[in-house]
Amino acid sequence: LLPSYYLGTLGGTLVLWQTIVLGFDPLIVGLLCGSVNLFVCFFLLKSYYPKSYYRHLAVLPIAFGLLAASLAFSDELTYLQIKNYYYNKHEFSYSTESGLKPSPPSHPHELRKLMDKSPDVIRHKSAYQNIDIVPSYTKMRQRRDGTFSLYLNGRFQMHSKSQKEYHEGLGLVPLSYQESDPREVLVLGAGDGLLVKQLLRVSEIEKIVVVELDCELVQLATESGPLSKLNARAFSHPKVSVHCGDAYQYLQAHQKVYPIIYVDFPYPYSFDSARLYSFEMFRRIAARLSAEGIMALNSPVDFFSSDNPRSKPLKDPLTSTLAYAGFSSALSYNTKGHHFVVASREELKLRRTHIDVVDGDALVVSDLYREGPKSIELKTVRRHLNTVLRPTFVAMKEAFF
Repeated sequence: LLPSYYLGTLGGTLVLWQTIVLGFDPLIVGLLCGSVNLFVCFFLLKSYYPKSYYRHLAVLPIAFGLLAASLAFSDELTYLQIKNYYYNKHEFSYSTESGLKPSPPSHPHELRKLMDKSPDVIRHKSAYQNIDIVPSYTKMRQRRDGTFSLYLNGRFQMHSKSQKEYHEGLGLVPLSYQESDPREVLVLGAGDGLLVKQLLRVSEIEKIVVVELDCELVQLATESGPLSKLNARAFSHPKVSVHCGDAYQYLQAHQKVYPIIYVDFPYPYSFDSARLYSFEMFRRIAARLSAEGIMALNSPVDFFSSDNPRSKPLKDPLTSTLAYAGFSSALSYNTKGHHFVVASREELKLRRTHIDVVDGDALVVSDLYREGPKSIELKTVRRHLNTVLRPTFVAMKEAFF
């Protein structure tokens, strides 16, 4: 009996997930589930309490009326929730006269006014995530400055005003650890096109291969809109080749080696994203590097702050996983608010102090970061190893909140 119960529960969950959850917004899913529960309640009421059934039947039209009204206005309610999530936050302003002045979230009766004044959020729902482009707006100043932020599933990815420092740090600094600019590079992730935009500034790079899981994000970054304008339609450049699919499967299917592989993945907030920083993934990346090849990584760990509670418990899992994957040398450096790691199977040495770009004078490498570079000790400690089946990053996911 118990095996049948568990198998039935598993089957029902998979059917519900595939047919409803992935196809509708959470509000509609909740209303549909509520309707089913309502039917079950009245069925049980009629089966076990037939005498009081008709007395409670009067509640049925009211309940279904509320559900029908919620379904009819589901789009408006969902959009209200989205704008409330991004714009109705605790803010602070400072002036010499009044000092630091807090502005708490708006009360429910003020939400409509805030929603009318705040700019529209552009949401795209892909098979993997919600992609939100959120124009910058503060309810205290009630001002828009033309900038925007990109969020994936409600998690911040980048701001249009500060993204250049991040993508220059990830894209251009690692080139200084090679004698000359590579002819071909591999980029894993980076579906917003902004890292590719920086790599296109290097004339010696003749081909950029991009592997991105979410094709709809790539399409959004390619078509007209604020994101494609910001990345200058980088994915449409003839030097760029985009493959939509899983990065691990791509590395497994293609045997080509590269002098440099860029890794721009989301931070390991969940089991799925922890897999991106696993031993299996890093080992596959190391196998696709040339003898003196370099992996450039958007690091979830700040190696310069020993007291940072967000980074301290994650250092050992990252360094141990890199060591087990075959990397023997690693350096870390920071830009403003961002952390990066370059790793190789050979000793890393600074080969150049300037990077030539096509749109201006050569860039001084030391001007592209604020801290570093700092050597990282890679040690193989079994209990810290992050694997697909044993994700140590997820066990310490509170460090990200």
